[in-house]
Amino acid sequence: MSAGMPAHCLDISMPLPDEDHIVLRDYLAGLDATALGEKYGVSRQWAQLRLNEMGIWVKGNNARLNRVLPWDLRDHPRKREFTNQASFRGLRAYMKRCDGQRLTDRSEKELTKFRNHVIFGHEVLAFCPESGFQYVPREEADGALVVRWPADKPKPGARDLALFLRDDVDGFTQAKERRSR
Repeated sequence: MSAGMPAHCLDISMPLPDEDHIVLRDYLAGLDATALGEKYGVSRQWAQLRLNEMGIWVKGNNARLNRVLPWDLRDHPRKREFTNQASFRGLRAYMKRCDGQRLTDRSEKELTKFRNHVIFGHEVLAFCPESGFQYVPREEADGALVVRWPADKPKPGARDLALFLRDDVDGFTQAKERRSR
């Protein structure tokens, strides 16, 4: 650490190797930016920047999750506010878990709160363009989904739809098995 630098700041005294071929070898061996950061003692962002400088642009696991969301928030003026709502973060954690991704401690807590609503509270997550995400009572039309699917939006294929199925019903297990084949 540099003198006077707070302990919580990123220590980049051990950077990624200067030789691109070493970083490329590790990347091609299956290390993503997170794993490269862990291996060389730098942040995921620092490792991703290095990959980008080498011309390697990686869409993370969240790109697919963003694509299958039933609401298009890309141009919504309150996108940042709405996507920071606890209910939406809980949905993201739920989707990541269904996709087999690792969750942070914070995401685990958000997942627990989300599941308390959609599984035990008999609710689904709905989106209102004026107020954002909110839990509403589950209706028969919601079926096994954890979200209120917009009527004007077609549902995705089985693999992507499985990200939105309740994990406490048999359909979830069957869909996960189909998805893993």
